Parts: sequence; C-alpha cells; structure tokens
Amino acid sequence: MDLRLLAALGALLCVCCSIEEGSAYTFRTFMGAEIAATAISSSAVVQRPTLPFRQVIDFCKMDLRLLAALGALLCVCCSVEEGSAYTFRTFMGAGIAATAISTSALVQRPCECRALCRDGCVAVAIRRQPPRHFHCSFTDKTFANVTTGLTVPAPDSSVFYKRKCLVCLPGFMLVNNVGCIYVSTVALNFTAAAASCPFDSQLFTANFLIDFDAMREYLLKNFTTSGTFFWIGLIHAPDSTWQWLGGGTIPATHPSPYWGQIDPNEPATVTSCVGMYLNTFPQLSYLYHLADAPCATASKFLCKQI
Repeated sequence: MDLRLLAALGALLCVCCSIEEGSAYTFRTFMGAEIAATAISSSAVVQRPTLPFRQVIDFCKMDLRLLAALGALLCVCCSVEEGSAYTFRTFMGAGIAATAISTSALVQRPCECRALCRDGCVAVAIRRQPPRHFHCSFTDKTFANVTTGLTVPAPDSSVFYKRKCLVCLPGFMLVNNVGCIYVSTVALNFTAAAASCPFDSQLFTANFLIDFDAMREYLLKNFTTSGTFFWIGLIHAPDSTWQWLGGGTIPATHPSPYWGQIDPNEPATVTSCVGMYLNTFPQLSYLYHLADAPCATASKFLCKQI
C-alpha cells in the first residue's frame, strides 16, 4: 500500500485515539474544513499530526474500541519503514498452524509483534489477549503455498507474512498485489512468448484469485481497446487439466471467477494455451477474463519478475 496514505490515516487516528478511554471527551472530525478566524482562541505548531488538510474538531462521543482496532491495524502497517527490506502480506481471520510455530510472545501493542519478526522470522500471527495485551506467534518455516501450509482459520487473529520489497527491473511496472509486470510490445506464439520474457521473469501466473483480480484491474485501467489479448502462463496439459506454469491448476467449470463466459472452448484436437482477453461487447463481455486459443496464435504477453 501507499505508505504516505497510511501515514496520513495513522496521523488522523493519532488525533482520535490519543484520548484516554477514561477521558470525558473524544473528537469528531470534519474533513476539508477549518475554524473561522473570528473563533480562534489560540494556536500552536507541533510535529504531529502531519495531515494534508486542516480540520475542525467538535466534541462528541465515538466508539473508542473501533478506533483502537483501526489504530492497531495501521500501527502494524505503518511500522514498516519505507526503506525497509520487507513488507508484510496480510491474511485476515487466520493464524499460524500449531506445528509451524517457532516462538511466541506477549506484548502491549501489535506493532511490537511485527518489530519482533526479525532475522529468520517468516511470518507472525497477532491476536488480542484481553484485557490489554496482544499475543504474537512466530514461524521461521517457509512454505510453497502459504494459505495451505502455513495458515489455519482463526477469526480473532491475523497473519502477517514477510516478503521482500520489490525493486522492479527496467521495463517492468509495479502492479499492486501482483508484483513487477512486463507488458510486451510484440506479438509471438505461446512458446516464443514464454522464451522471450526478460531476464529474471516468466509468463504471469496467479497463485491466488486476489492476484488474478489485481492483474485484471491493472489491465482494465491501462489497456482499454476491445479485442486485446495477452498470453499468460496457463496451458491445457496432456491430462486435460488447466495448469499454471510452475505448478497449480484451475477448474474449467462455470460459473468461474477466472474464465470468460464461453471459455475454454477450443476443440480437443487443438493445442490450447491461455491468455487474458478484453471484449467489451455487452452480449459477450470479457473484462480480461481467461480465454483459450491455439498456442500457435501470435499475441502480446505478460511477464512477472521472479
């Protein structure tokens, strides 16, 4: 996420949440407003909050527990320095599997859990421990699939999975929730496209639906010509499954969050590969959903930095 935006939100919450729960007052915020000059009693210059707007504060009652929860979440997010080598991917409503927990700790703020995830720590699960503490569970184990190997359902917990901050290579664009993406300017058949991804990249694959949806969102904003098609790293395997290059499959059944309305539809006699396709005609709308095509077709392609 944009750390500057998070910092601004954190500063706003700092105003609200810095009031002790036992105080007689809380603050109501009016965005994009200021106090009339004739009503100002005094003023001061301070270091916080550093917001890109001024605000009028009116005394009223608000839910401090909700504000505290929001503040705790932002505390975790914003405690990652912009120059840090790592950020965290968040899995809400999840905990670390008991067999994967290396160590644990009890702290007063969720930020401390993240700060303690150093060196060999791969992920930390944070849950509130009443009345005023937080329990941190750490793991130093790595998994090929985080959602199936590392996490377990836990409604009162969140897992923060450490990942390196990406520095995109020349020619690549950083796509939120996806990574560094290269969009080709030439059309090649599937085999040639797979071999033509720049150094340290491969045809785009989506390990999770959230990755696929984020890629669709990026393409919809930046490539708006109906009929556009990009090869990605998904093929029709000899066993008739649809396989991501590097592992994993997706079903071809409908309704599907991946496939277009009438895909896959190439005959079994044709060697099929898959791309993301835009078709804006109302009767057959493809908003960069998946479509199969003969692998010999020349199309542009998407590569992801690895």
